[in-house]
Amino acid sequence: MSKRAAARPSITSGFRTFIILAMLFVGLALVITLQNQNQPSIILPTSEATFFRVFPELAVLDMDAIRLRAPETGAEWIIARGEDGEWIAPDEAPDPDGIIARSVARTIALLPYTRVVPFAGERAAYGFTPEGILSIEVLMNDGSGHIVAVGIRTTAATDYFAFIDERTELYLIDRAPIDFLIAILREQTAPA
Repeated sequence: MSKRAAARPSITSGFRTFIILAMLFVGLALVITLQNQNQPSIILPTSEATFFRVFPELAVLDMDAIRLRAPETGAEWIIARGEDGEWIAPDEAPDPDGIIARSVARTIALLPYTRVVPFAGERAAYGFTPEGILSIEVLMNDGSGHIVAVGIRTTAATDYFAFIDERTELYLIDRAPIDFLIAILREQTAPA
């Protein structure tokens, strides 16, 4: 047998292996494609809510003092700026680095609402019996102030009803920041 004849079977067997592997690859690609077609595509929910700021021009640096108050219980927590510009909490409140106070100030500066609706009916229907569940009071550097009176949650439980300053409309304020402020008030005023 010549060298050429002996080499031919190895080329043929290598070519045969290549063809088998190529067919296997095409078959697997076909199976994967068919499986992906039968599975429903996952559509991630998108948020369609548009948020606006209750106080669009308000900046944290414009605030001099903040009082969170629960009218139903009388609990209140006051923070104010010190001479160095840092937030100071009462001695009995555990916030040694001012982290909580800064977070509260930022939350109020960015306080989002989703809608404004004309106020109609009784205030009690919105959770104001007579004052609501939370009062957010802000004293500004220039001596002016802002008050947000927060009532109950909406029926969808995504927002709270609120009255802002002297405005006559009813605001729907996003639930998360109000829940945060309520939790801070409870935590800071809880008996030690």
